[in-house]
Amino acid sequence: AVTSTSTPTRINASTLKVRVAAAPDFDFERRCRRPDRGVSGAERGVFVIGSEHNHGPQITTRNDSHTGHGRPRRALREWAAKEQQNWSDRMSDTGGWNGPDQPGYPGPAFPPPPVSPQPGVIPLRPLGVGEILDGAFATMRRHPGLVFGFSALVAVIGAVADFALTRSLLGGVRTLQPLGPAATQQEQLAWFSETLRQTAVAGGITFVVGLLTSTFLSGFMTIVVGKAVLGRRVELREVLAELKPRLLPLLGLTVLYMLIVGVATVFFIVPGVWLYVLFALAAPALVLEQSGIGTAFGRSRLLVQGSWWRVFGILLLTGLVTILVTGIIEVPFGLGLGRDSELAQYLGQAVSSTIVAPFAAGASALLYIDQRMRREGMDIQLTRAAAAGQ
Repeated sequence: AVTSTSTPTRINASTLKVRVAAAPDFDFERRCRRPDRGVSGAERGVFVIGSEHNHGPQITTRNDSHTGHGRPRRALREWAAKEQQNWSDRMSDTGGWNGPDQPGYPGPAFPPPPVSPQPGVIPLRPLGVGEILDGAFATMRRHPGLVFGFSALVAVIGAVADFALTRSLLGGVRTLQPLGPAATQQEQLAWFSETLRQTAVAGGITFVVGLLTSTFLSGFMTIVVGKAVLGRRVELREVLAELKPRLLPLLGLTVLYMLIVGVATVFFIVPGVWLYVLFALAAPALVLEQSGIGTAFGRSRLLVQGSWWRVFGILLLTGLVTILVTGIIEVPFGLGLGRDSELAQYLGQAVSSTIVAPFAAGASALLYIDQRMRREGMDIQLTRAAAAGQ
């Protein structure tokens, strides 16, 4: 190796020994070490290695009177002259533009970076946006029976509960008929009040059922992703056993999160969006770290702080993919069953939730893991855990 700088570089004896190791006829220890004092000539009379204008290695010595010998200087100059000639010959063959596959190319200055371990669905290093989304899909592909089977069960139960509660409490929202032109003002007011009541009840039922099913499925998928990242076997019984003590705190966190974001959005739209992103990683933190509600909110704030725009972009992209897939699935159900359009609507929601909900929950969990690898070096801990599990 040759120092490519025009400024002389002072080096000690151990460094010079590495630099001149290419000279086979130069015994550094025997010729430069002074046995009478144990001090090398290179340490007393400093050797200078430099390169100017790609003219090859140039080695000179200073304070030759302090080296005690003239032979080290002659040997170094002979070796430098030989190396300079070889350098000039190699560079002149291609005009100085040697390619990596051509003779005389010195090779890369540094070895290629090591490949990150990947025991599971993602490499254990900070992830790109595509790797986060692909990791969510990879989790669904590796455990299709567990993911889609459980998701379909939760979605069907939610759809049936929503349909049954709406019918029983409202007594048939479709029975209300539009008023004719002869209706009095009192009749119009009564019809409008009844329609508003039924709409509010139906919306409330749908919201509550959706909140319960999404919270349950989100916690389930977070645990599945946590195991899939380490490449461990995922069993339904183990996942449910881990989720059971975290389910009520997760539900409370979800309700509080929605209230905070909802109130901030109603009064101030921008703070609502900011808080939505700032606390978006609270649910994965609560499940995987087994922390309390307040601690989970604090952990999300620390992980998102300084990366708000990146987290916002990934959440936005995940939301767009979710909306697109949901629309593609639900539109045919809304057009295909004619008079049974209400039943078709619930069926389409169940099918779309079976596919979309695991993806969204998995992407959120992987985003949490990615932020921890970026800010806390969690990839090292995960690598050790994966090795211990093997």
